[in-house]
Amino acid sequence: MLAHDQVALARRFSREHADRFAGVRYRIGAAGAPLIEGCVAWFECRHYARHPAGDHVLFIGEVETCERRSDAGLVFHHGRFAATRPLAEHAGD
Repeated sequence: MLAHDQVALARRFSREHADRFAGVRYRIGAAGAPLIEGCVAWFECRHYARHPAGDHVLFIGEVETCERRSDAGLVFHHGRFAATRPLAEHAGD
């Protein structure tokens, strides 16, 4: 999960680019996949299932390892980037 300050990186990976990882700091995880530095969370999954979903394919993974750090995550909603934040506590919940 990208951090709130990684908008440029999110844009880079959402568009065609000859080598998306050129100049991007990452390490290799336990399963051999690149784990991008600076993210707020990493999930390493094994393939569990694959389902057609309209004009997409939905892949389901089983999390085998994960790691996180405290920081705001990056989200994309209604065509805009935003940062995650804690939900306000509601009395009586």
